[in-house]
Amino acid sequence: MGSDATIATLTAWAEECSRSHSKCPSSPSLLPKRVLLIDNRTSPPTVRLHEPSNEKSRYICLSYCWGQVRPACLTYTSTLEANRLSIPWHTLPKMFQDAVMVITRLGLYHLWIDSMCIIQDDTQDWRAESAKMGSIYGNAFLTLCAASAHDSNEGLFVQRPRHSEPRPIAVRTDGSPVFIRRRHSHPYWNSDLSDQTQSEFPLLSRAWAYQESLLSSRVVY
Repeated sequence: MGSDATIATLTAWAEECSRSHSKCPSSPSLLPKRVLLIDNRTSPPTVRLHEPSNEKSRYICLSYCWGQVRPACLTYTSTLEANRLSIPWHTLPKMFQDAVMVITRLGLYHLWIDSMCIIQDDTQDWRAESAKMGSIYGNAFLTLCAASAHDSNEGLFVQRPRHSEPRPIAVRTDGSPVFIRRRHSHPYWNSDLSDQTQSEFPLLSRAWAYQESLLSSRVVY
């Protein structure tokens, strides 16, 4: 799922949406209180916590399962100053690294991740920022949903299960290929998730992730 073809498809979808869907935000939005600023001129990219002042830009949100993982890169009162300067690449779990790589391949520079953009041990900051979830996800250019990962160590990209692979079918069309795929239960359509769906796509069983999907104008799973 991390192939060049996948990213090209995602880019084409985003561009078509920006161009054709008048109700979807396409202009740069006011950035949240904190975002991760990505500099792709280095390898691996340089990441730091950025606190903009009335700055507008396109940014991407990440929706994922925390699980039991608490990476060293998270923002606490004790790490806030260090994260403002630079966040070492090796401290980012695979999930966050993959999200950064998607950002750079889409030509964007700002990423919002709750555990890094909200001070985790500051109750006042949590109350203030959690109250802004509607605007944070609603104004994001895109939300990446890590549907298959149980925690941030598992990464954003997976090999699609064989039974979920699209199958070609023969129909009378204009010659374009037609593919079908077994439908999975999804909170949008069915609140009774199957055991298989919960095992393969744990994010789809989380209420707060459902909220993030509903608030977002564009979502890619």
